[in-house]
Amino acid sequence: ARTCMLEPYLDEVNGRQVLMTSIALPLLEHGKVVGVVGLDIGLSNLQQLSLEVLNAVNRQDWFGADRLLRIYARDPQHDPSLFDFVEASHDAAKGDYEAAIESYRKVVQASPGFTRSEIDLGRTLFIDNQLREAQEVFKRLQAQALPPVIGRHIQEYTTALENRTRPQFSLTLAWAREDNLNNANTVVNPCALNWNGACFQNNPGKKVGDSGVYFEASINKLWPISGHHGVVLRSLNYGNHYANQDSYDNLASVNYLGYQYSSARTQFQLLPSFEYDREGRYTAYRAAGIRASWRQQLSRRFQLEASLDYKHRDFSSHFGYLQGDLR
Repeated sequence: ARTCMLEPYLDEVNGRQVLMTSIALPLLEHGKVVGVVGLDIGLSNLQQLSLEVLNAVNRQDWFGADRLLRIYARDPQHDPSLFDFVEASHDAAKGDYEAAIESYRKVVQASPGFTRSEIDLGRTLFIDNQLREAQEVFKRLQAQALPPVIGRHIQEYTTALENRTRPQFSLTLAWAREDNLNNANTVVNPCALNWNGACFQNNPGKKVGDSGVYFEASINKLWPISGHHGVVLRSLNYGNHYANQDSYDNLASVNYLGYQYSSARTQFQLLPSFEYDREGRYTAYRAAGIRASWRQQLSRRFQLEASLDYKHRDFSSHFGYLQGDLR
């Protein structure tokens, strides 16, 4: 059971002809229809009818919005932009953001004073990861004299945009204690060799222990260019530093800087990379490479991902025996 709205008709009210429509609403009890309530509505106020259309859009009641638009179209002073707005809102609700953005822009161009349409344009651009264009829309809106409640709504999106493009830093420090830094084997056979009943004594390794700090630092930054395109930076650095046994220190740094395409459902990255690794007092290797990754959102619960990495490691003279490629 659902609400039913009749086609508009003319009726005499206080001696004059008024455009009317009737709505029938089902009365439900425990999920069953037990009656119907009818309501007659006068449609002489075009502004009120426009608000009813917007309310239907807010409820995502596309059937009701369509019926109201047919009534709205009968008034010779109707605004054609309202039809494009409803179409844009319906496309956005279906996830067809490209079509929605095109229709919203059409409305904003035809009716610059239609603030609701411009807000929804900025919101849809934000959802579709067209961040620079969304920033431009909300910047225009902030320059207008709007009611405080709308201004706060715009400020929320502006803050979200700033957060998405602001550098993201993280730093972790932790105390660490290691009793066997050199991985000495202390459980060994007491005899290294038995010869004619003679035992050649085995000397077990001596463990080296120390305390120190484990650290991990990262930075992520996105620079929107235009549309879905941008430049992204990712850097991860981690390692250990010991108080007295610095020959067992280590540092690893992995850095990416390159191109990103990102929409509401698709992300593709092509990122040149650079790595640095130090073990103790010596550089272990430097590496240059490239990483390609792709992600496709199929639904709210499922997505596909694929990635490909190529790195060429250039080991120092102290670790030259490990020289080679890692794919």
